[in-house]
This record gives sequence, structure tokens and C-alpha cells, in this order.
Amino acid sequence: MPVNFVEKSACFFGLKGSGKSTNLDKVLSLFGKKALLFDTLHEAPDNAKYYFHRPSDRYDLNDLVTFLDPLRTTKGTVYDIVAVDEMNRFAPPKPYPLHPVIADLNDQNRHYHISVIWVARRPVQLNTDLVELSDYLFIYNLSGKNDIIYLNNISSGLGDAVRELKEFEYIF
Repeated sequence: MPVNFVEKSACFFGLKGSGKSTNLDKVLSLFGKKALLFDTLHEAPDNAKYYFHRPSDRYDLNDLVTFLDPLRTTKGTVYDIVAVDEMNRFAPPKPYPLHPVIADLNDQNRHYHISVIWVARRPVQLNTDLVELSDYLFIYNLSGKNDIIYLNNISSGLGDAVRELKEFEYIF
């Protein structure tokens, strides 16, 4: 099924080695030099078809904000899609508030003519505003009890289905 990423938001969830980074690489490659990745874990291939930023401090919220803020003023003229890996490091679950730049990009990405992808291992470790306001969820196998409960609360049976996924399978 073709997915329209134009001015959409998405979350990718899955444990280490589940395939989420491989899938993310394929999506970003479709956009070529109109795609940008905040490569928290330095996993983007050196020969990637898209641009990436590898922060020196993998927990530096200010670096991420400096990276994201210009996207709100260029209004899609430079990039069509941006992704942030390990987003849970920068947007922990409530009651922690989202940084205003992250919240604004999450709420207004279509007005900025840009798509956003938030990547995290576990949905319970990510701010619910990013999860529940996403247009798409790509969820690979998860086994954590809290993740299963959370996903079942989003949609009846979703968590149970995710728990049964095989290696590299995902639910969209």
C-alpha cells in the first residue's frame, strides 16, 4: 500500500534490530536531498541519499531545537521531510511538556509544508502528543507489558497484534 507522506506526521516504534531504521532509510531515500535526519545514534549510512546531522551529544535538546527551528521558517522550500531518531530522549512522556519548537512542528507541520517522522523504541517512552497526533504509526514487534496496554488503549487489539509480529514485520 503506497503511503502519502506529504505534509504528514508519523511515528516508528520497535525494539533494537526490528527494522525501523532500515525502513526509515528507505522512506528518506525516496525524498533524496529534500530529506533530513537527526541521526541521534549515528546509524545513517555514510552514502545516504539524504542529508543527516549527527549530534556530538546524543542527549542535547538544544542541538535538536537548533536543528528543527529553521524548518518552521523555510516552509518546505528546503526540505520536504525530517526525521528524528531516538525522539524519546527529547520528548519524554507526560507530564513532561514538549519543547515549544517540537510542539509547534508537531502541531503545524502541514502549515510549514513539511512531513515529520518521530522514531522511538517504545511508545510509552514518547510524549503522547507526538504519538496520538500522528497521521501514521509504523509499529514493529514490541513485548513490553506497558506498550501492549498503551497500544490496546489506542485501538482495541492493536497491542495484542503487535506482540505477535515476527522479525521485521510491522503494523501500519
